[in-house]
Amino acid sequence: MAKSKLDFEFLARGYFAFDEPVPYDVDNGEIYIKPITVRQSETFLASSDILAYNKNAIPSVEIIQMSYLEFLIRVVLQTEVNQAKFQNILKYCLGIEDFRIKIDENKKLYIVDTKNNLIIRHKQFEDIRRIIMYQNIPHYDDHYIDPELKKAMDATDELRNRNVTMPTLERKFAIITAHSGISKKEQMEMTFRSHCLLFEEICGEVEFTTIRPIALYAGKGKELDHWIYKKPKNKFDGYITEVDKYVQNLGTTNAEIPIANTSQYQQLYDNFKK
Repeated sequence: MAKSKLDFEFLARGYFAFDEPVPYDVDNGEIYIKPITVRQSETFLASSDILAYNKNAIPSVEIIQMSYLEFLIRVVLQTEVNQAKFQNILKYCLGIEDFRIKIDENKKLYIVDTKNNLIIRHKQFEDIRRIIMYQNIPHYDDHYIDPELKKAMDATDELRNRNVTMPTLERKFAIITAHSGISKKEQMEMTFRSHCLLFEEICGEVEFTTIRPIALYAGKGKELDHWIYKKPKNKFDGYITEVDKYVQNLGTTNAEIPIANTSQYQQLYDNFKK
């Protein structure tokens, strides 16, 4: 894949959907960005935060001016824990077991895969880290969101998940086996992305088949999204809403609502939809 503006829709259709590694041109050759398997997923999830820092939100001109690779090396990788995370990412996603960090004549840092003699420049690393996140995390989106709106969205998620225990990976194995008959051993050989999507679809099917008859009986069948043929949504749907509707849905009080339908947030929402 040529070093150009990334087209994640194309990558999703051409590579992610088939669990295929994404080829990427680097100095002296081509590198393959491999999808994480379920067996590797816990290590990946524990390490992937180093690829997702919003460094430009840090109030430092020096850091904002850094490339992401330089930010990692000079700021983040100063602890042994983060160094281990970086090694995990290079090993499982890029197949790089042995590497060196070097600096070129322009004082720019770069990575050298010593075994294959491949060089990853800072601009290439920026593409690679984003491909890794989009490739492995379904619905991942790193587009800019106003910090105040993002804070409000996070508060909404926290409220929605209050008193909810998320299923462990072990329980997801059991749920998928109970529903589809796919064994735990077979699931462990799947890519993490495919496994997440499979679990999501099973949850969607169970919810749809149990709620739809009730909705139809109540004459509200059209208000319920079809499990398969869903209406298009953007990432802000469900966050900007009327307070009264939120109170009714969550059974809470106005004081607990993290997002009110204020002109400030509504304007932000309208701007982002454009």
